[in-house]
Amino acid sequence: MTQSCNQCNMLLPENTERCPNCENSNKTVKIEAYETVTVTDHFSWQTIREYYEKNSVANVAVILITLVSAIVGVFVTGVWGILLGLILGLIGYVLSPLAVTKVREIRKG
Repeated sequence: MTQSCNQCNMLLPENTERCPNCENSNKTVKIEAYETVTVTDHFSWQTIREYYEKNSVANVAVILITLVSAIVGVFVTGVWGILLGLILGLIGYVLSPLAVTKVREIRKG
């Protein structure tokens, strides 16, 4: 901020009532202000699509193994029936994740 006398244009110190040079009480005050403004913007989106994809061959195989293991349990008795049922159950357990797969598609922008 600067002050100057309106009559003689002398620069005046702050809080001066009258000009020390000409005793004039009218003065001009100049105030300069500088400011920096920064604006940022961010926009994003995301879509998620989830669905189950079926494998028909693996699905039929798991169903058949489940049915065959129950039938084997009826006809084959003893230790061999237990082992054969466990083996068929294990094969069905291994094949079951192949029958249905969860698919998740994510798109971002």
